[in-house]
This record gives sequence, C-alpha cells and structure tokens, in this order.
Amino acid sequence: MLKKSLVLFFISDLSLVAVGCEEDISSTKENYTLEAEILARSGRIELETDKSVYEYGEKVWIEVEDIEHGWKFAQWGRDIIDYLETRFSRSQDEARIEVTNNLELEAEFEKETYEVIFKVEGEEYDSQVVKHEESSTTPK
Repeated sequence: MLKKSLVLFFISDLSLVAVGCEEDISSTKENYTLEAEILARSGRIELETDKSVYEYGEKVWIEVEDIEHGWKFAQWGRDIIDYLETRFSRSQDEARIEVTNNLELEAEFEKETYEVIFKVEGEEYDSQVVKHEESSTTPK
C-alpha cells in the first residue's frame, strides 16, 4: 500500500514535538495519455502498444522508425528526461519510459552530414563537412 505522509516538527517550551498524518494514495492512481509529435520532418514515433491511455507507473517502449533518407534521429524532447528509465539517454532512438503524467513525446531530427574530400593529382587538397541536400563550396 502506498502512503503519503506529512510530519511537522516544532519546538514548544524546549521540547521537540512531531505531529503527522498519513493519506492512503494507492487508490488514487490515475490514467494518463501519451501523445507523439515529430519535430522537423523525417520519421515517426512508435509506441509498443496502440493504447491511448496508460495506467500510472506503466512502462512503455518508445522507438523512432521510418527515418527519411538524409536525416537522423538527434534526441528525444526535453520533457521526456524525467520519465526515461535510468539505463536510457535522450539520444537513444529506442527507450523505455514510466508513465506518471500526461506526456507529449517529441522526437528531434537533424540532417545527416557528409565529408567531401577534394583531391588534386591524387593528394587530398581540402575537405568540408556538408549537410544533406546542401552543396559544398569551391576550395580556395
């Protein structure tokens, strides 16, 4: 049984007095919703179930899928940090969360980068890192 306790301490005539109360919170569990949102284009968030309502404390696998060519998963949105199990980080494209509130799942993506190497007579002359769908500049 889960209980929420409140204990107040105060000093009266040089004696320490503790006053407390308890409330049974095991029966106050609520149901919560998870909503998925993609920031930028490029993929989708997949939940392990098709449910829209989850019980308090329920653990749910989330994963980013169908990432478009030229894009990569960067990280989960900030709001998810408090709900990730400790063995996962924001930058993992698959994670497990514990539902304790209504939560909007956000996935952030960034463009892939490529290294462009310029060679003159077989020798490397210059190199540049270029984002997907962008162009390199002529080396000087």
